[in-house]
Amino acid sequence: MDSLPGNSEIPKRLDKLKTKRFPIVKKNLVRHSAQTFVDNKSPYVLPISMKISLGQAGSSPMICACEVFMADAQNLSSTPDRPLPQETNRLRIYFAAAAAVVLVAAAIFLQTFAASPLPMPAPYLGPLPSATPPKEIAVYAVFTGVNHRVAAFAYRGGSFFDRRDFSMAGTLVRHPRGDLLIDAGFGHDIDQQLRALPLFFRAITSYRLWRPAADQLRAAGYDPKSLHAILLTHSHWDHVSGLPDFPGVPVWVTTPEREFIRKSGPMDFCKLFTGIRYEEYSFAGGPYLGFPASHDVYGDGSIVVVPAPGHTPGSVIVFVALHNGTRYAFVGDIVYQMEGITQREERSWLIRKLGADEDSAGNRRNLLHLIAIKERLPDMIVVPAHEMRAFAQLPKLSAAGAQR
Repeated sequence: MDSLPGNSEIPKRLDKLKTKRFPIVKKNLVRHSAQTFVDNKSPYVLPISMKISLGQAGSSPMICACEVFMADAQNLSSTPDRPLPQETNRLRIYFAAAAAVVLVAAAIFLQTFAASPLPMPAPYLGPLPSATPPKEIAVYAVFTGVNHRVAAFAYRGGSFFDRRDFSMAGTLVRHPRGDLLIDAGFGHDIDQQLRALPLFFRAITSYRLWRPAADQLRAAGYDPKSLHAILLTHSHWDHVSGLPDFPGVPVWVTTPEREFIRKSGPMDFCKLFTGIRYEEYSFAGGPYLGFPASHDVYGDGSIVVVPAPGHTPGSVIVFVALHNGTRYAFVGDIVYQMEGITQREERSWLIRKLGADEDSAGNRRNLLHLIAIKERLPDMIVVPAHEMRAFAQLPKLSAAGAQR
Protein backbone atom coordinates (compact mmCIF):
# COMPACT_ATOMS: atom_id res chain seq x y z
CA MET A 1 0.00 0.00 0.00
CA ASP A 2 1.30 3.52 -0.80
CA SER A 3 2.31 5.64 2.14
CA LEU A 4 -0.57 7.65 3.55
CA PRO A 5 -0.40 11.42 3.96
CA GLY A 6 0.42 12.78 7.33
CA ASN A 7 -2.01 14.70 9.50
CA SER A 8 -0.72 18.04 8.23
CA GLU A 9 -1.51 17.12 4.61
CA ILE A 10 -5.10 16.01 5.18
CA PRO A 11 -6.61 19.52 5.46
CA LYS A 12 -4.76 20.49 2.28
CA ARG A 13 -6.26 17.54 0.45
CA LEU A 14 -9.70 18.43 1.74
CA ASP A 15 -9.34 22.08 0.81
CA LYS A 16 -8.32 20.97 -2.68
CA LEU A 17 -11.38 18.71 -2.96
CA LYS A 18 -13.66 21.65 -2.06
CA THR A 19 -13.22 22.87 -5.60
CA LYS A 20 -14.75 19.63 -6.92
CA ARG A 21 -18.47 19.06 -7.04
CA PHE A 22 -18.74 17.11 -3.82
CA PRO A 23 -20.86 17.89 -0.80
CA ILE A 24 -18.36 18.95 1.91
CA VAL A 25 -20.25 19.21 5.16
CA LYS A 26 -18.82 21.52 7.81
CA LYS A 27 -18.09 19.53 10.99
CA ASN A 28 -15.55 19.40 13.82
CA LEU A 29 -15.45 15.76 14.62
CA VAL A 30 -12.77 13.24 15.58
CA ARG A 31 -14.77 10.28 14.33
CA HIS A 32 -17.89 10.58 12.14
CA SER A 33 -18.33 6.88 11.47
CA ALA A 34 -16.43 3.83 10.41
CA GLN A 35 -17.16 4.79 6.82
CA THR A 36 -16.02 8.46 6.94
CA PHE A 37 -12.63 10.11 6.40
CA VAL A 38 -12.13 12.54 9.31
CA ASP A 39 -9.67 14.96 10.90
CA ASN A 40 -10.39 16.72 14.16
CA LYS A 41 -8.45 19.81 13.18
CA SER A 42 -10.20 20.30 9.86
CA PRO A 43 -13.73 21.79 9.74
CA TYR A 44 -14.63 19.38 6.92
CA VAL A 45 -15.83 15.85 6.64
CA LEU A 46 -15.55 14.10 3.31
CA PRO A 47 -18.24 11.43 2.79
CA ILE A 48 -16.03 8.82 1.11
CA SER A 49 -16.52 5.06 1.28
CA MET A 50 -13.55 3.40 3.00
CA LYS A 51 -12.68 1.21 5.93
CA ILE A 52 -10.48 2.95 8.55
CA SER A 53 -8.88 2.36 11.89
CA LEU A 54 -7.64 5.20 14.05
CA GLY A 55 -4.48 5.33 16.19
CA GLN A 56 -2.92 7.98 18.36
CA ALA A 57 0.30 9.91 17.58
CA GLY A 58 0.76 12.50 20.25
CA SER A 59 -2.50 14.32 20.83
CA SER A 60 -3.89 14.04 17.29
CA PRO A 61 -5.50 11.05 15.70
CA MET A 62 -3.75 9.72 12.69
CA ILE A 63 -4.74 7.18 10.16
CA CYS A 64 -2.77 3.98 10.65
CA ALA A 65 -4.36 1.86 7.98
CA CYS A 66 -7.18 2.12 5.53
CA GLU A 67 -8.59 0.25 2.59
CA VAL A 68 -9.95 2.74 0.17
CA PHE A 69 -12.89 1.46 -1.87
CA MET A 70 -12.54 4.23 -4.40
CA ALA A 71 -9.50 4.33 -6.62
CA ASP A 72 -8.11 7.65 -5.49
CA ALA A 73 -9.27 10.99 -4.14
CA GLN A 74 -8.32 12.46 -7.52
CA ASN A 75 -10.98 10.28 -9.23
CA LEU A 76 -13.83 11.34 -6.94
CA SER A 77 -15.27 13.49 -9.69
CA SER A 78 -17.07 10.37 -10.98
CA THR A 79 -19.11 10.10 -7.80
CA PRO A 80 -22.73 11.26 -8.28
CA ASP A 81 -23.61 14.60 -6.78
CA ARG A 82 -25.45 14.59 -3.50
CA PRO A 83 -27.94 17.38 -2.83
CA LEU A 84 -27.03 20.04 -0.35
CA PRO A 85 -29.29 20.34 2.70
CA GLN A 86 -31.06 23.41 1.32
CA GLU A 87 -31.64 21.60 -2.00
CA THR A 88 -33.04 18.61 -0.14
CA ASN A 89 -35.43 20.85 1.77
CA ARG A 90 -36.50 22.51 -1.45
CA LEU A 91 -37.22 19.14 -3.05
CA ARG A 92 -39.23 18.10 -0.03
CA ILE A 93 -41.31 21.25 -0.31
CA TYR A 94 -41.91 20.63 -4.01
CA PHE A 95 -42.97 17.02 -3.40
CA ALA A 96 -45.21 18.03 -0.50
CA ALA A 97 -46.87 20.73 -2.63
CA ALA A 98 -47.38 18.29 -5.53
CA ALA A 99 -48.85 15.69 -3.17
CA ALA A 100 -51.20 18.30 -1.71
CA VAL A 101 -52.41 19.31 -5.17
CA VAL A 102 -53.04 15.67 -6.11
CA LEU A 103 -54.92 15.03 -2.87
CA VAL A 104 -57.08 18.14 -3.26
CA ALA A 105 -57.87 17.23 -6.88
CA ALA A 106 -58.77 13.67 -5.84
CA ALA A 107 -61.01 14.98 -3.07
CA ILE A 108 -62.81 17.33 -5.47
CA PHE A 109 -63.17 14.53 -8.02
CA LEU A 110 -64.65 12.12 -5.46
CA GLN A 111 -66.94 14.83 -4.14
CA THR A 112 -68.66 14.97 -7.54
CA PHE A 113 -69.75 11.36 -6.95
CA ALA A 114 -70.93 11.97 -3.38
CA ALA A 115 -74.65 11.92 -2.56
CA SER A 116 -76.29 15.29 -3.17
CA PRO A 117 -80.08 14.88 -3.32
CA LEU A 118 -82.02 17.40 -5.35
CA PRO A 119 -84.66 19.38 -3.47
CA MET A 120 -87.92 17.53 -3.06
CA PRO A 121 -90.48 18.93 -5.50
CA ALA A 122 -94.09 19.42 -4.54
CA PRO A 123 -96.40 16.69 -5.82
CA TYR A 124 -98.01 17.28 -9.17
CA LEU A 125 -101.48 18.71 -8.51
CA GLY A 126 -102.70 19.20 -12.06
CA PRO A 127 -105.41 17.24 -13.83
CA LEU A 128 -105.02 13.54 -14.55
CA PRO A 129 -105.46 12.65 -18.21
CA SER A 130 -108.28 10.39 -19.27
CA ALA A 131 -107.61 7.23 -21.22
CA THR A 132 -109.76 4.56 -22.87
CA PRO A 133 -107.20 1.89 -23.76
CA PRO A 134 -108.44 -1.20 -25.60
CA LYS A 135 -108.53 -4.54 -23.85
CA GLU A 136 -105.93 -5.92 -26.25
CA ILE A 137 -103.15 -3.50 -25.34
CA ALA A 138 -100.18 -5.16 -23.68
CA VAL A 139 -96.47 -4.53 -23.04
CA TYR A 140 -93.57 -6.99 -23.12
CA ALA A 141 -89.92 -6.59 -22.17
CA VAL A 142 -87.41 -7.57 -24.83
CA PHE A 143 -83.94 -7.90 -23.28
CA THR A 144 -81.15 -7.79 -25.85
CA GLY A 145 -78.09 -7.65 -23.57
CA VAL A 146 -76.45 -5.91 -20.65
CA ASN A 147 -73.84 -3.24 -20.08
CA HIS A 148 -71.67 -3.92 -17.02
CA ARG A 149 -71.41 -0.82 -14.86
CA VAL A 150 -71.26 0.26 -11.22
CA ALA A 151 -73.81 2.24 -9.25
CA ALA A 152 -71.53 5.30 -9.15
CA PHE A 153 -71.87 5.56 -12.92
CA ALA A 154 -75.63 5.88 -12.60
CA TYR A 155 -76.25 8.36 -9.79
CA ARG A 156 -74.50 10.47 -7.17
CA GLY A 157 -74.06 8.52 -3.96
CA GLY A 158 -73.76 5.20 -5.78
CA SER A 159 -70.88 2.95 -4.81
CA PHE A 160 -67.94 2.16 -7.06
CA PHE A 161 -68.11 -1.38 -5.63
CA ASP A 162 -71.81 -1.94 -6.35
CA ARG A 163 -71.76 -3.74 -9.69
CA ARG A 164 -74.84 -3.30 -11.85
CA ASP A 165 -75.97 -4.86 -15.11
CA PHE A 166 -77.62 -2.08 -17.11
CA SER A 167 -80.38 -3.49 -19.27
CA MET A 168 -80.13 -3.06 -23.02
CA ALA A 169 -83.73 -3.61 -23.98
CA GLY A 170 -86.72 -2.71 -26.05
CA THR A 171 -90.41 -2.82 -25.14
CA LEU A 172 -93.03 -4.30 -27.42
CA VAL A 173 -96.38 -2.51 -27.08
CA ARG A 174 -99.23 -4.48 -28.63
CA HIS A 175 -102.15 -2.32 -29.78
CA PRO A 176 -104.94 -3.35 -32.16
CA ARG A 177 -104.25 -0.32 -34.34
CA GLY A 178 -100.55 -1.08 -34.65
CA ASP A 179 -97.71 -2.46 -32.54
CA LEU A 180 -94.78 -0.31 -31.46
CA LEU A 181 -91.29 -1.17 -30.29
CA ILE A 182 -89.95 1.40 -27.82
CA ASP A 183 -86.17 1.48 -28.50
CA ALA A 184 -84.29 -1.26 -30.33
CA GLY A 185 -81.57 -2.32 -27.86
CA PHE A 186 -78.48 -4.18 -29.08
CA GLY A 187 -78.48 -5.44 -32.65
CA HIS A 188 -76.52 -8.04 -34.55
CA ASP A 189 -73.69 -5.64 -35.38
CA ILE A 190 -73.06 -4.18 -31.93
CA ASP A 191 -69.41 -5.35 -31.87
CA GLN A 192 -68.60 -3.56 -35.11
CA GLN A 193 -70.72 -0.52 -34.26
CA LEU A 194 -68.99 0.01 -30.93
CA ARG A 195 -65.72 0.75 -32.71
CA ALA A 196 -67.23 4.06 -33.82
CA LEU A 197 -67.47 5.32 -30.24
CA PRO A 198 -64.70 7.38 -28.58
CA LEU A 199 -61.69 5.38 -27.42
CA PHE A 200 -62.05 6.42 -23.78
CA PHE A 201 -65.69 5.31 -23.70
CA ARG A 202 -64.82 1.96 -25.27
CA ALA A 203 -62.11 1.47 -22.64
CA ILE A 204 -64.61 1.77 -19.77
CA THR A 205 -67.44 -0.14 -21.45
CA SER A 206 -68.00 -3.85 -20.96
CA TYR A 207 -71.14 -5.37 -22.42
CA ARG A 208 -72.71 -8.62 -23.46
CA LEU A 209 -75.07 -9.25 -26.34
CA TRP A 210 -77.79 -11.72 -25.47
CA ARG A 211 -80.16 -11.88 -28.41
CA PRO A 212 -81.23 -9.08 -30.76
CA ALA A 213 -84.85 -7.98 -30.58
CA ALA A 214 -85.61 -8.98 -34.17
CA ASP A 215 -84.46 -12.55 -33.48
CA GLN A 216 -86.56 -12.74 -30.32
CA LEU A 217 -89.67 -11.57 -32.17
CA ARG A 218 -89.16 -14.18 -34.87
CA ALA A 219 -88.58 -16.91 -32.27
CA ALA A 220 -91.90 -15.94 -30.68
CA GLY A 221 -93.66 -16.27 -34.02
CA TYR A 222 -93.90 -12.51 -34.63
CA ASP A 223 -92.85 -11.01 -37.96
CA PRO A 224 -90.69 -7.92 -37.23
CA LYS A 225 -91.95 -6.33 -40.46
CA SER A 226 -95.42 -6.21 -38.99
CA LEU A 227 -94.37 -3.54 -36.50
CA HIS A 228 -96.16 -0.25 -37.03
CA ALA A 229 -93.05 1.69 -35.98
CA ILE A 230 -90.03 1.82 -33.70
CA LEU A 231 -90.46 4.70 -31.24
CA LEU A 232 -87.13 6.00 -29.93
CA THR A 233 -86.85 7.62 -26.52
CA HIS A 234 -83.61 9.09 -27.95
CA SER A 235 -80.92 8.15 -30.45
CA HIS A 236 -77.87 7.15 -28.39
CA TRP A 237 -75.89 4.07 -29.38
CA ASP A 238 -77.46 1.60 -26.95
CA HIS A 239 -81.00 2.46 -28.08
CA VAL A 240 -80.48 2.34 -31.84
CA SER A 241 -78.01 -0.51 -32.38
CA GLY A 242 -80.80 -2.84 -33.47
CA LEU A 243 -82.39 -0.48 -36.03
CA PRO A 244 -80.69 -2.09 -39.07
CA ASP A 245 -82.28 -5.41 -38.05
CA PHE A 246 -85.72 -3.96 -38.93
CA PRO A 247 -85.42 -2.92 -42.58
CA GLY A 248 -88.37 -0.93 -43.84
CA VAL A 249 -89.92 -0.36 -40.40
CA PRO A 250 -90.51 3.37 -39.74
CA VAL A 251 -88.45 4.93 -36.93
CA TRP A 252 -90.31 7.71 -35.14
CA VAL A 253 -88.27 10.63 -33.82
CA THR A 254 -88.98 14.22 -32.87
CA THR A 255 -87.77 17.02 -35.12
CA PRO A 256 -85.01 18.09 -32.67
CA GLU A 257 -83.82 14.49 -32.38
CA ARG A 258 -83.76 14.08 -36.15
CA GLU A 259 -81.51 17.14 -36.34
CA PHE A 260 -79.36 15.67 -33.58
CA ILE A 261 -78.99 12.49 -35.64
CA ARG A 262 -77.96 14.52 -38.69
CA LYS A 263 -75.18 16.15 -36.68
CA SER A 264 -73.89 12.69 -35.70
CA GLY A 265 -72.72 13.19 -32.15
CA PRO A 266 -69.91 11.07 -30.61
CA MET A 267 -72.38 8.70 -28.91
CA ASP A 268 -74.45 8.16 -32.04
CA PHE A 269 -74.45 5.04 -34.19
CA CYS A 270 -76.98 6.40 -36.64
CA LYS A 271 -74.25 7.87 -38.87
CA LEU A 272 -73.27 4.27 -39.65
CA PHE A 273 -76.71 3.30 -40.88
CA THR A 274 -78.15 3.55 -44.35
CA GLY A 275 -81.72 3.06 -45.43
CA ILE A 276 -83.31 3.89 -42.07
CA ARG A 277 -86.81 5.23 -42.61
CA TYR A 278 -87.05 8.09 -40.12
CA GLU A 279 -90.44 9.72 -39.62
CA GLU A 280 -90.74 12.93 -37.63
CA TYR A 281 -93.72 13.68 -35.44
CA SER A 282 -94.82 16.78 -33.57
CA PHE A 283 -96.58 17.50 -30.30
CA ALA A 284 -99.94 18.79 -31.42
CA GLY A 285 -101.75 17.69 -28.24
CA GLY A 286 -102.20 19.79 -25.16
CA PRO A 287 -100.49 19.55 -21.77
CA TYR A 288 -100.13 16.10 -20.26
CA LEU A 289 -99.32 15.50 -16.58
CA GLY A 290 -97.71 18.91 -16.40
CA PHE A 291 -95.65 18.61 -19.57
CA PRO A 292 -96.46 21.48 -21.93
CA ALA A 293 -97.42 19.40 -24.98
CA SER A 294 -98.09 15.82 -26.01
CA HIS A 295 -98.57 13.40 -28.86
CA ASP A 296 -101.41 10.90 -28.40
CA VAL A 297 -100.42 8.14 -30.82
CA TYR A 298 -103.86 6.55 -31.33
CA GLY A 299 -106.09 9.19 -29.80
CA ASP A 300 -107.31 6.94 -26.98
CA GLY A 301 -104.81 7.99 -24.31
CA SER A 302 -103.19 4.55 -24.24
CA ILE A 303 -99.83 5.65 -25.72
CA VAL A 304 -98.88 9.28 -25.14
CA VAL A 305 -95.48 10.79 -25.88
CA VAL A 306 -94.24 14.02 -24.23
CA PRO A 307 -91.10 16.06 -24.96
CA ALA A 308 -88.32 15.73 -22.36
CA PRO A 309 -85.24 17.45 -23.85
CA GLY A 310 -82.05 17.37 -21.82
CA HIS A 311 -80.31 14.05 -22.17
CA THR A 312 -80.54 14.70 -25.91
CA PRO A 313 -82.33 17.59 -27.63
CA GLY A 314 -85.23 15.40 -28.70
CA SER A 315 -85.57 12.95 -25.79
CA VAL A 316 -89.10 11.89 -24.91
CA ILE A 317 -91.08 10.04 -22.26
CA VAL A 318 -93.62 7.45 -23.43
CA PHE A 319 -96.64 6.96 -21.14
CA VAL A 320 -98.59 3.75 -21.63
CA ALA A 321 -101.94 3.02 -19.98
CA LEU A 322 -103.38 -0.50 -19.92
CA HIS A 323 -107.05 -1.45 -19.82
CA ASN A 324 -106.70 -2.69 -16.22
CA GLY A 325 -105.54 0.74 -15.03
CA THR A 326 -101.81 0.01 -14.90
CA ARG A 327 -99.69 2.97 -15.98
CA TYR A 328 -96.13 2.89 -17.25
CA ALA A 329 -93.67 5.70 -17.91
CA PHE A 330 -90.81 4.73 -20.23
CA VAL A 331 -88.39 7.52 -19.42
CA GLY A 332 -85.36 6.64 -21.55
CA ASP A 333 -82.16 7.94 -19.93
CA ILE A 334 -83.52 10.73 -17.76
CA VAL A 335 -82.08 8.44 -15.09
CA TYR A 336 -80.06 5.27 -15.50
CA GLN A 337 -81.26 3.55 -12.32
CA MET A 338 -84.26 3.91 -10.00
CA GLU A 339 -82.20 5.62 -7.29
CA GLY A 340 -82.19 8.66 -9.52
CA ILE A 341 -85.91 8.95 -8.73
CA THR A 342 -86.21 7.39 -5.28
CA GLN A 343 -83.15 9.26 -3.92
CA ARG A 344 -83.49 12.33 -6.20
CA GLU A 345 -79.95 11.91 -7.44
CA GLU A 346 -78.75 12.97 -10.88
CA ARG A 347 -75.64 11.67 -12.56
CA SER A 348 -72.26 12.84 -11.30
CA TRP A 349 -70.66 15.93 -12.82
CA LEU A 350 -68.00 13.85 -14.55
CA ILE A 351 -70.48 11.46 -16.18
CA ARG A 352 -72.58 14.39 -17.39
CA LYS A 353 -69.56 16.21 -18.79
CA LEU A 354 -68.34 13.08 -20.56
CA GLY A 355 -71.42 13.33 -22.75
CA ALA A 356 -74.24 11.73 -20.80
CA ASP A 357 -76.41 14.87 -21.02
CA GLU A 358 -76.55 17.50 -23.74
CA ASP A 359 -78.39 19.85 -21.40
CA SER A 360 -77.91 18.97 -17.72
CA ALA A 361 -80.27 21.68 -16.47
CA GLY A 362 -83.01 20.51 -18.82
CA ASN A 363 -82.57 16.90 -17.77
CA ARG A 364 -82.69 17.97 -14.11
CA ARG A 365 -86.02 19.76 -14.67
CA ASN A 366 -87.49 16.63 -16.26
CA LEU A 367 -86.23 14.48 -13.40
CA LEU A 368 -87.78 16.72 -10.76
CA HIS A 369 -91.08 16.86 -12.63
CA LEU A 370 -91.07 13.09 -13.00
CA ILE A 371 -90.54 12.77 -9.24
CA ALA A 372 -93.50 15.14 -8.68
CA ILE A 373 -95.71 12.96 -10.92
CA LYS A 374 -94.58 9.83 -9.10
CA GLU A 375 -95.62 11.46 -5.81
CA ARG A 376 -99.10 11.99 -7.25
CA LEU A 377 -99.26 8.57 -8.95
CA PRO A 378 -97.28 6.23 -6.68
CA ASP A 379 -98.54 3.12 -8.50
CA MET A 380 -97.25 4.27 -11.87
CA ILE A 381 -94.35 2.03 -12.95
CA VAL A 382 -91.39 4.14 -14.02
CA VAL A 383 -89.11 2.26 -16.41
CA PRO A 384 -85.64 3.76 -17.01
CA ALA A 385 -84.17 2.23 -20.14
CA HIS A 386 -81.25 0.61 -18.27
CA GLU A 387 -82.97 -0.50 -15.07
CA MET A 388 -83.29 -4.30 -14.84
CA ARG A 389 -85.44 -4.04 -11.71
CA ALA A 390 -88.02 -1.92 -13.51
CA PHE A 391 -88.15 -4.19 -16.56
CA ALA A 392 -88.65 -7.13 -14.20
CA GLN A 393 -92.15 -5.72 -13.56
CA LEU A 394 -93.08 -6.19 -17.21
CA PRO A 395 -94.17 -9.49 -18.74
CA LYS A 396 -91.45 -11.15 -20.79
CA LEU A 397 -91.93 -11.68 -24.48
CA SER A 398 -93.29 -15.14 -25.24
CA ALA A 399 -94.91 -16.89 -28.16
CA ALA A 400 -98.31 -16.53 -26.54
CA GLY A 401 -97.90 -12.79 -26.04
CA ALA A 402 -96.38 -12.15 -29.46
CA GLN A 403 -99.22 -13.95 -31.27
CA ARG A 404 -102.12 -12.36 -29.46
